[in-house]
Amino acid sequence: MAKTANLRWDPIEKKFLYENIVDELKTVVEIPESKGKYFGFRLDEVPEKRTPTSTLKIFRDEDDQEFTEVLGLPGPQQFFSNYHEPPWDRDGLIIIPSSQVGKVFRCTYEGMGSTNSFENQLYVQEIVFETLLKLNGSRPMEGDLNMDLHKLINLGAGILPTDAVNRSQLDTKVSKSGDSMSGPLTIPNPSAAGHAVNLSTLNSRFSGRTFWTTIPGLDIDQEAIVNLPETGTWMVFFIWCVPANGAGAPPVPWFSETAYWTGSTLFGTITRPGGAIGITDVTNTFRIKKSKFPPEVVCAVSATKIG
Repeated sequence: MAKTANLRWDPIEKKFLYENIVDELKTVVEIPESKGKYFGFRLDEVPEKRTPTSTLKIFRDEDDQEFTEVLGLPGPQQFFSNYHEPPWDRDGLIIIPSSQVGKVFRCTYEGMGSTNSFENQLYVQEIVFETLLKLNGSRPMEGDLNMDLHKLINLGAGILPTDAVNRSQLDTKVSKSGDSMSGPLTIPNPSAAGHAVNLSTLNSRFSGRTFWTTIPGLDIDQEAIVNLPETGTWMVFFIWCVPANGAGAPPVPWFSETAYWTGSTLFGTITRPGGAIGITDVTNTFRIKKSKFPPEVVCAVSATKIG
């Protein structure tokens, strides 16, 4: 532990007056608390790191060989220091390979005073409580924050998905949604994004397959079977035609009549030419029956699969 009195503190301006310490001589010995594991020495003062590049320089005195600082166990011509640790762990410790026991080293660094001074301890507290905890929120926590039933106050409104929300945001949400829901739920026309109906899911149900077929003209009360190509949900369209007035003219759409699913279950009546009727996912076969005059020449059936 450093023994030099604390001479680096300005009591009026409340700041350290760093001093460039040159050629401080130290002998490599066993680090007492390591119980034979590490060897080195401690500097007289705490080295301060104020620049990205360390100002701490160490030379072997006998041949002026400079040792390079490393952040792990030092090898030949290397040393480790806690210079880069937080101030409360930065006590001037230097670890040198055991092969250098008894060798003398010259040390140059910026000193901030001894580690056992009141001002240094105050500086440690300032670093802990003012810098680390106030570091714009970017220093992550390593455990849970236990509020012990105390409040977090002056909490800003959350914006990102991982942000916390404050009471004001929750109150706004409650006021918009209401404490409870009563009565029917009205869903708007799902013509735009954000409505309750998922349009992408709905659209995926439409396969867009269209099937065309024709059947001969039917007399009154005569039936015909229509078979769709596969089971599923279909929208069926009918166009009944009569002969045109005049040779070579196209047929004229006419009214269709009742249609039944197989099993004689009536599923609707078409009331206009080209109208649509019927959706089913039970069967792919249905019957149609003519029940009015005049007799049709042909019936065109268009069925579009929608599911």
